[in-house]
Amino acid sequence: MPTRKKVDAEPVLKSWDEIEDAMIEIKRIDNFVAKTEARYDGKITDIKNGLAEMTEPQLKRKVRLEKDLEEFAEAHKDEVRSEKMERTKELNNGFMGFRWSPWSIKIVKKKKEEVIALIKKARLHTWIRTKEEIDKEAVMKSFDAGKADNGKLARVCLKRDRKEEFWYTTDKTKAINAEAEVTKLRDVA
Repeated sequence: MPTRKKVDAEPVLKSWDEIEDAMIEIKRIDNFVAKTEARYDGKITDIKNGLAEMTEPQLKRKVRLEKDLEEFAEAHKDEVRSEKMERTKELNNGFMGFRWSPWSIKIVKKKKEEVIALIKKARLHTWIRTKEEIDKEAVMKSFDAGKADNGKLARVCLKRDRKEEFWYTTDKTKAINAEAEVTKLRDVA
């Protein structure tokens, strides 16, 4: 079976001057995106506000009609039943009816802590959920305070770990001629 060989690729950017050029291009892109988003955010907000204003009366009417349907069904529960589907009434324009929600457990007349104590007293421990997890912040605090070392962590199959992560930031204090940059970006695209 052939084995794969790792191909070591050369970086695309070869010099610090090329790095500087890439940073400038990143700033241009960020500037272009920010200005474009700002220009369209206002338009999008206006459209959403107009849509909400146009549909609000109809949505309020729909909510009222749904309440009216429910009130009528409650008042005529015995008529809502059908031969085919129990507790459902078939109409020309749809169906209406009642259905049972899934079963749930509710605490009655006591506080949660009291109910937990009663469950423990009745030895129904399987009814109590306990979530155990490693408190990694406490482990780091112990290590930082000198109460734990790498050996102590290793004895319980833990280790401190960190990785070097790449980061960059562009210098936003150096201005770019925005209109010229937008034109450059459009020409490139």
